[in-house]
Amino acid sequence: MSDTFFSGSMFMPQAWYWQADDGRVYSGFTQTVVANTFPDYVTWVDAGNTPSTWPRNLGNEQTDDELQAVLSAYGMFVNLKYYSADKRWRKEHGGMVATEGFPVRTDDRSQAKITGLYAAAKENQTVVTSYHAADGTVHQLDAAKMHQLNIDLLTHINNCFAVSADVLTQIEAGTITTRGQVDAAFDAPMTAARKNWMKQS
Repeated sequence: MSDTFFSGSMFMPQAWYWQADDGRVYSGFTQTVVANTFPDYVTWVDAGNTPSTWPRNLGNEQTDDELQAVLSAYGMFVNLKYYSADKRWRKEHGGMVATEGFPVRTDDRSQAKITGLYAAAKENQTVVTSYHAADGTVHQLDAAKMHQLNIDLLTHINNCFAVSADVLTQIEAGTITTRGQVDAAFDAPMTAARKNWMKQS
């Protein structure tokens, strides 16, 4: 049987299983690792299906990372840690609102541009630029506003990683057990301490 499952002509990874040599089974339906005695899995195998082999790395190890590399293409995750990492990346690159009040793109290319503005402001304190916000509006930024935009960006990124660290700690502790809880943590307003993390005392 093929390593992929097709229902008619439509690929359905959410209805498939991957199995490691040590008995670990990943369920596309529950998007969790289950025992090879998991009732739905047993029924599925008894119906004549064969799971895909859990992928291996160069050391011939069947790690979560190797499986996640396959699942990412389908928006699926081995466990909450990988889901949290994806959520952090999307939050970091999903934009922010600048202190000046306009929306700002925060994808990698936009981050590089903001860093460039900061460098320009450091080079020449009299520089002014026309900055195009995420909503298409244009704002004239002087050196001080360029500097603040850079602080806004760094604060946004720092918060994303700080929330990620908190979430991972809670996943390990068992206090975060669902994707909804992960979402809520990342969607919560930034704390005052994190808003002011770059301010000197």
